Amino acid sequence: MVATVETAGEALEAVEQHRPQLVLVDLGLPDRSGLELGSEILEALPGTKVVALTANEDSRVVAKSLRLGFVGYIVKTLSWSAFVRSIESIVEGQLVAPQPVLQADQSARENRGSNPIEMLTPRELQVLALLVRGATSEEMAASLSVSLHTVRTHVQNILAKLQVHSRLQATAVALSHGIVKAPTVDGW
Repeated sequence: MVATVETAGEALEAVEQHRPQLVLVDLGLPDRSGLELGSEILEALPGTKVVALTANEDSRVVAKSLRLGFVGYIVKTLSWSAFVRSIESIVEGQLVAPQPVLQADQSARENRGSNPIEMLTPRELQVLALLVRGATSEEMAASLSVSLHTVRTHVQNILAKLQVHSRLQATAVALSHGIVKAPTVDGW
């Protein structure tokens, strides 16, 4: 299904109605910031791939979109064939953005390795807190009112961002960095 809208309000309605796998968001919307809209879409449908489509090549905006959870940043001056290749790469699970920004973002991640909280979205922090409490995927889905698939996607994103391989390792990172607090047990 393909839908085209002109405002952020229309976009939110269309996303809710059609539940797309991929959304292209123009950052220059007339009624709201495209970054804000993309963030709202990711909050409502975490499994959706959100891609910025813009004429703005400011590396700070690119980096901010990636921190918000966008999986792509495509400039409108791209050739049609490069645009199609970019979308195909995104669908296959790759992050697409101007190469200098990706390299700078990777360097920043390596340099700030001691503070993984900066890499997690608010929803991922909620999932991580539930992981620390020992919640199962089913319990997380019920608690957050999302699907089991969405929970799994969040957990995979958390593991990747924290550069760990298990829920237990993610919990250890969360506790050691003070991202979330350990649950308290009566009498302890």
